[in-house]
Amino acid sequence: MPGLDLRSLDPAERRRGFTLVEVVVALLIFGLAFAVLARIVQTGVLQSARAETMTTATLLARSQLARIGVDVPVAAGELEGDAGGGFRWRIVVRRAALEGGQDDPATDQLVLPHQVEVTIAWGEGTREQALTLTSLRLAAAEEAP
Repeated sequence: MPGLDLRSLDPAERRRGFTLVEVVVALLIFGLAFAVLARIVQTGVLQSARAETMTTATLLARSQLARIGVDVPVAAGELEGDAGGGFRWRIVVRRAALEGGQDDPATDQLVLPHQVEVTIAWGEGTREQALTLTSLRLAAAEEAP
């Protein structure tokens, strides 16, 4: 309105809208809150994916451990292969040392303990990760080398 003097208006009349500074401050607060919330969601999604990968690796390792003595003989040696989905497995079997010096093969032992180490690896280069499970398995003395 031409010729309207804002000083002559009632203070209640002048406060009908927001000033530019108030709008900018409100947008700044909203933007910061949105950025923090987006970061929280991103972290949650990344952690969920990492947990899923670790669960898959653990299940694969347990599956490979279950093969020892069934598909894979309990004998010193190494095996490795591709599990699919970007996962690789490696099985290392070695004779376990007994306490008290009883690991001499000449002794009359009916069973010999073997340490079994199953490693599941995924990723490449500097992003490679691995999970290792270790267990003991027994083999009959005449079967073990």
